[in-house]
Amino acid sequence: PRNNKSAFVNFIKRLNLLDKYPQKLQLMDALLIRRELLKSSSIPNDLQIFPYLVLQKVMMFDDYRMLYTTATSMKIADFKMHPLDILLALLHCCDNILRQNLLSRLLTCQLAIPFLLPHPDNKTVTFLLWAMRSIICKWKCKIGSAITSNECCIVDHKGPIISFVRIGTARSPKDFSKSSLLNTIIGDQKYFFHWNCPGGNFSRKFVDGLVELICYLPSGKESDSFSNAVTFLNLRGEARDHAMQVEFLKYISCMVFVMILDETLNHSVLNFLQQLSTPRGEPVLVFPDYAHVCSLQNSSGLVNVISEKNITVLDIKGKNEDAIKSEIHTIISLKLDAASTSDFHSLSQFTKLANDVGIRVDEDDKECTEGYSLANNVIEILNSVTPTDAKAAMLPLQGPDLWHKWVSYDKASYHRPNTENVTVAHFNQTIEQNKEQIRQAQYNSVMHSTPMMKCFIKGLKSSVRIYFLQWLKLLLDMQSRKTLPGMRMEYDRIRAELQKLRRNGESGMSTVENFLINALKKQNQEIIDGSVGLEHFFRELGQMYEAVKHHTNQKHAVDCYPIIMVDILNHGYPVELMDGDASHVPITWVSAVLDQLKRCHDGKKAFVVSVVGVQSTGKSTLLNTLFGLQLNVSAGRCTKGAFLQLIPVSNKNCDFVIIVDTEGLRAPELSCTEASLHDNQLATYAIGLADVAIINIYGEAPGDLTDILQTAVHAFIRMKNIDLRLRCHFVHQNVTALVDTKLKVSQQTFQDKLNETTKYAAIAERCESKYSSFKDVINFDESTDITYFPGLWKGDPPMAPINSGYTDKALRLKSSLLALADNKSSDSSFEKFQLLVKTLWTAVCRENYIFSFKNTLEVTAYNELDAEFSQWSWELHRKMLEWQFEAGNSISNCPSDQVSIMAEDCFKRADTMLQETYTNLVQQMAIFFESSDRSETLAQWKSRYTIRLQHLKEDSKIEAKKQCTLLELNRERHLKLESIKKHHRQQLLNQITDLVSKDKTMLTRKDLERKFDEKWQLWMAEFHTEEYQRMYASNAKIEIEICNVLQELLVKYESVLLPKLQCFNFSLKDKYELVMEIDPIRHFSDPDKFQTVSNDSGVVYRVTAFFGFNKDKKSENMAKHVKKISDELFATAKIEFHKIKRNFRNFDRSYAYDLQKKFIGAICTYNEVNSNMLTSEYIVDMAITHARYLTAKFIKLMEEGRTKNDPLVSFKGLRSTYLNTFLAQYKDTSCDEVAARSLCQLLAVAIEAALCEILPVRITDHMKASCASFNQKKLFKVKILQDLAKRRSFELFKIYLLDIKGSFEWWAKQYVRELWMDGRQLKIFAKSIVHEVVVEIYEALKTITIDKPIKKWLEMFHSCLSKSLKIDLGEMQDMIVATGVRSSSTFFLDTLSEQLKSEEDKVVKLLDKPNSKFSDITTWSTSPHLLLCDHLIGCSERCPFCWEQCELTDSNHISSGKDHFIHIHRPQCLGRYIRHVSKELALDLCTCSVESNHRFRNHDTNKTWVPYKNYKTLYKTWYISNHNPHEAPKYWQWFVYQYLDKITNWLGAAPTLIDHLNWGAVSEEMALASLSKIYKTT
Repeated sequence: PRNNKSAFVNFIKRLNLLDKYPQKLQLMDALLIRRELLKSSSIPNDLQIFPYLVLQKVMMFDDYRMLYTTATSMKIADFKMHPLDILLALLHCCDNILRQNLLSRLLTCQLAIPFLLPHPDNKTVTFLLWAMRSIICKWKCKIGSAITSNECCIVDHKGPIISFVRIGTARSPKDFSKSSLLNTIIGDQKYFFHWNCPGGNFSRKFVDGLVELICYLPSGKESDSFSNAVTFLNLRGEARDHAMQVEFLKYISCMVFVMILDETLNHSVLNFLQQLSTPRGEPVLVFPDYAHVCSLQNSSGLVNVISEKNITVLDIKGKNEDAIKSEIHTIISLKLDAASTSDFHSLSQFTKLANDVGIRVDEDDKECTEGYSLANNVIEILNSVTPTDAKAAMLPLQGPDLWHKWVSYDKASYHRPNTENVTVAHFNQTIEQNKEQIRQAQYNSVMHSTPMMKCFIKGLKSSVRIYFLQWLKLLLDMQSRKTLPGMRMEYDRIRAELQKLRRNGESGMSTVENFLINALKKQNQEIIDGSVGLEHFFRELGQMYEAVKHHTNQKHAVDCYPIIMVDILNHGYPVELMDGDASHVPITWVSAVLDQLKRCHDGKKAFVVSVVGVQSTGKSTLLNTLFGLQLNVSAGRCTKGAFLQLIPVSNKNCDFVIIVDTEGLRAPELSCTEASLHDNQLATYAIGLADVAIINIYGEAPGDLTDILQTAVHAFIRMKNIDLRLRCHFVHQNVTALVDTKLKVSQQTFQDKLNETTKYAAIAERCESKYSSFKDVINFDESTDITYFPGLWKGDPPMAPINSGYTDKALRLKSSLLALADNKSSDSSFEKFQLLVKTLWTAVCRENYIFSFKNTLEVTAYNELDAEFSQWSWELHRKMLEWQFEAGNSISNCPSDQVSIMAEDCFKRADTMLQETYTNLVQQMAIFFESSDRSETLAQWKSRYTIRLQHLKEDSKIEAKKQCTLLELNRERHLKLESIKKHHRQQLLNQITDLVSKDKTMLTRKDLERKFDEKWQLWMAEFHTEEYQRMYASNAKIEIEICNVLQELLVKYESVLLPKLQCFNFSLKDKYELVMEIDPIRHFSDPDKFQTVSNDSGVVYRVTAFFGFNKDKKSENMAKHVKKISDELFATAKIEFHKIKRNFRNFDRSYAYDLQKKFIGAICTYNEVNSNMLTSEYIVDMAITHARYLTAKFIKLMEEGRTKNDPLVSFKGLRSTYLNTFLAQYKDTSCDEVAARSLCQLLAVAIEAALCEILPVRITDHMKASCASFNQKKLFKVKILQDLAKRRSFELFKIYLLDIKGSFEWWAKQYVRELWMDGRQLKIFAKSIVHEVVVEIYEALKTITIDKPIKKWLEMFHSCLSKSLKIDLGEMQDMIVATGVRSSSTFFLDTLSEQLKSEEDKVVKLLDKPNSKFSDITTWSTSPHLLLCDHLIGCSERCPFCWEQCELTDSNHISSGKDHFIHIHRPQCLGRYIRHVSKELALDLCTCSVESNHRFRNHDTNKTWVPYKNYKTLYKTWYISNHNPHEAPKYWQWFVYQYLDKITNWLGAAPTLIDHLNWGAVSEEMALASLSKIYKTT
């Protein structure tokens, strides 16, 4: 071959790379931003900048087509350069560090990388092992049904290697291309250049002898070409000309494919093929036309060799790509299946072989070997301890016992002390002493540095510093890949178990949950301890510097550390700005590094770009693409903290771009509180440092970044003393669509939220005139500062190439950022940046990041959702009530042998109804979430509310099953009752018949009625009900069972209980209320709890006796306190008893056991929480009082039940019906008319019963539909407060303040009476319901055929109405048959229709009777006011300070992760708090207290003083936002002022002066108006 030395040098020179040759092109040269290359559409007409354009495209992961088309679109004369020649020239100019970077990026683009690099001058070949060291491959293997994930450095992977070589020369694009064949085999991408690629038509001058590599990586899918990773090697040029490369390839490959294009088939071809034979196998020969070759005269030698050695031959003539691909896959698969894992070796194992055949290995370079030796020394020491102990043992200065403690003290020094007993000066002195002790301990440790740090510092000071660092990074990453995946897998397993537990609603099982939480924390700590990267070594270096500089100002060995760090920065490596583990900036160390950087680049200008984004949203990829960085998370370690990196710029207005890269926000391993504080600080700092902050968002919606940006905005407004010039650019990643209207609307919504935030923050900071929108704080132009990026990959990884649209967007963004740098007019020196790093961090540390806009801004959306959900849940509840009505009728009306079947059928109907309703409501919910203006905010609750609705459905289903079981039992009991009634009914009818037959004297109607009444009285007197009475439990049995349950539950208090039982009367039937006399001496265990003398200097405390303190009235106060406890427990007991009344039919021991167990359990729980302040005697007295109450209530219920179902009462109620039967038989009148009248009377009773069932539900539904106040808890509360103000009754206010449940129920009852008790509206509703039922009866009459036997007709009639009316078929048949009617004649039906009209009017007229059941529907067991309260009360928990009720309507919201919350708190005196020293009323607002230094005490604190700031330690499930209004609502200002004396007397407080608060200026009208305003904005 020709000597190409001068030609190659000339080629290098023509490309303007001569000054970089050989291997003088460094990483910072590649990172240099050249303004002339930033326009993506420009094609340079200067060949001298062309190689840098190629370099830029590779550094930005540009698509291979961009690389090719650049070469073919050049407007340069005589440009005929093959793309691979250009790449080869660049590689020969790159140093080893840059080569490593370039190869990694080429492979990411799915372009084949150089493996064996020939030198055109001296024909040496270099094995690029070092250059491939940083390439990490990830793939998945499918073995059976299991899929395993793999991650490995490409040079360490032991897997099959398949080589492709060529004999002969392809003369034109029509000839079959080996590279094209390889592309077909591996996939559908153009991994290797070939004839048909853009630029492939130019002749290659220097790349022959180059061996390229591509690695096939499967994805674990059925469509994978190969089941495991396979490395393909491709030798460029005629194989016979490159014996060294071929010799190396044949030994490292498990298969060699030889494409034979040389048809001479001379001796050299046969020799070459025979030399390719190895013990591992024979080559595979690929012929474009094998038949043609065999036909040649000199082909016999080749054919014989093929035959003798059984060489596989592939003839590709006439075959399409799919056929060729399939055949080669089969050949490869057969070979790989027959091989064992021991047959495969890693590339790094072939270094000796390379040397043996004369190939140079780049890792053998002196710098590289020295760097490895130094790095390996560090690793050997690191490996001498277990991974989780490495940091503590080898990097002690940065650990939790030193640096982290110092950080906690330093942060505390920025805030006032949390106790009033300590002065600020004393507090600061203590802080400084603690910090000083830690610095001294660090200094002592520096004086005895660990062997590992000594080795590290030695490496840093060596001449091969960069190689040392790169080797150390690679080796540490290798360590992490071995240890961290297993730890993370265990972490994910524990986390999944915890999430499953909480999803299943089992989070209340504290033992299991706490175990998993602790295990998760422990595993996370192990990951932190086991994760060691370069940043930890630099962090230790920084702490060594800070410790020494704190101890002495004299010259020390550490003085060179900042100089070393600047050199590292200048070589393209990042330096840690914020410690990610401690969330702190080591200011002394960072300032020293920046000071040295300022000296190094004195007078140079810098433009700062920061990036903020949620974890795993493509932030690192964006930076890698934009600026050529190499942020690597493949080793299992995510970026933590903030890092600074330097990028040079060739521009007159800007010399450097400083990149501030931050860790991803919303880290799942942090708790909510930790994450919120950490993210707010980090985001504020990163945005504040930058000239422009890139806000990286995955998708269209900003998601979690919204509240972080809101908090940052508020922080910037508060930092008034710092000159910040803020600007941001929003990047939306993975947005496939163009920037259409939808995206613009989404972005506008996002901006509206930020504008709203700014207004809130400005008002809070009293600077609303200066800041009214987001742009007033952070400069932002929606036309230029939003970029939508498409997805990164064009297809599915791991074999997908980079999407060229992504890199194009990155280039445009880069251009716009540099344009901002050009236009920057302010000072942009390194000195200013150094100053800003320090001053901004000080401001961030001073900032109180407890505040959050999340609850303030979201409360509107949440309340909107809550109101809608109230409607949805009521719809489900209403459907259930309608089903209960129908099911009750259906089961009550079914024959005795069909009860179980009917109960099952009713349950199925319930299940179907619930599913249909649920499906409909889910659709309504979806529409609501999609159409709401606050859809993005609401999205976070969608799954929770869907689950909540599902739980409601499931609970309703369970309740339906219980109802069916209960109705079935009641029906069976009722059948027994009906049997008794039937017997007596037949007797009565027989006696009537006998009476008629014995006396046929013609008498007047009056005489007949008198005669009937005489007999009727006699018949009723002879009526026996003993059998009926035996169906119900006796009073004595009730007393005995309740007493037995009491003894069973109070067995541990037996010595106190038994004497009391002997003298306690359970049979006080007139005692229906829960009342107990309190004896403080017997009932209260610790009288000292009422002492008021204290030396503590706290601010407020809760009045323990609820009614105040007075030493002379201690006994009275104690009694009042115990009485208050008793009343609350008794109130709950009444509610529990009320729940069982609706479906109560007969006494059962289980009723008593459940109620007594709950009651006694509540007493004992209360006592345990309050330090057992109640005595055993109190518990026993309470239990006995409750037992007596239950006895009286159950006896009363039984008496009511007996009366209601007594056959005698039933017969007496049907006297007129029996009289009509008697008169009809006596006078022998039309039996049809009498039968119709009798049937109508029976129907009237059933219609009245149906009315009582339906009316409460209809009334409730109407009230909720017609008035918003009955739809939502907060609005109902507003209505109550408005009416309380109008009534001017302090006693009603007291009830509201102390018993919210009772107050809700009382007011609901008043509203029902106000709306319905005048009778007019009630009568309209009742008439409508009665008419609906009567219409159903008419419809039934129409559907049944006339002239049927009367019994059969009645049976059909009963069946038609079985769901609507509760009628006893047996009674109906007996009564009608007794009239003498035999069939359903037309006359009978016409008469029945006429009679129905009059009966309808009679039922409606019942509402006009003064003392009927309709005179007060609030007394019904199912009353509208009770239905309203069930739906409105929701969570009844109280704020621990102001005693305001939690606003949320979901009583189980804690289990779903939502804390108790109140938007508007009230003065704490209404929660019974008074000041400790002055005994004046506590007028503070909770929202102010929780950010003050004040303290409180109450029963929960066990008399100790607790800072309000620490309220979460006691009340973990409460959230009190200190951003909510800090002024008491005007309504409560008015109330306190109006009733000041009464409140003072009520609490036993000292006279309190409030004139200075100006609360007296609030009128009643202003107070009421404030309520409307407050709840309209929430």
